[in-house]
Amino acid sequence: MDWDECSKTNWAREWLGGRLTERHFTFPVQMGEISGEAVTSFFAVEVSGDCQVSCKKGARIPIFELSLEADWKVELKVSKAVVEAKGQFLVSDFSSEDDPEVKTINDSNFPEYTSDGFKELARHLQQEVKTHVWPELQRLLQLDFVEALKAS
Repeated sequence: MDWDECSKTNWAREWLGGRLTERHFTFPVQMGEISGEAVTSFFAVEVSGDCQVSCKKGARIPIFELSLEADWKVELKVSKAVVEAKGQFLVSDFSSEDDPEVKTINDSNFPEYTSDGFKELARHLQQEVKTHVWPELQRLLQLDFVEALKAS
């Protein structure tokens, strides 16, 4: 029974970083009289860990243990202004055997001239990112990444 193993660590870093930075996640926002379509984008994506594909009798078996740090920002147009909030997803223990564990960190550093209403809307947007974007990110990690890895 011959096994053939191929390192895919660099491929995983490029694939995950590329997919996250090129994709925008949108979701509807409603807060009081404010409504619109929020757009979330990722930047500063860092992937660490190991990834490989083992082949046995033509079957491609992905084996990986990765961590991911992805900074994000969400923007919502309100009248002539744009409300922006930022944060970070920390994904640990993302492996071929376990579902990824995620921690969301919200950036709460606002300039001192920021109004309370703006801060409240920005915090609301941060919560909405966790509600709407994390399930999409989870699908990207658990399904799209694994399928692409098998095909690589």
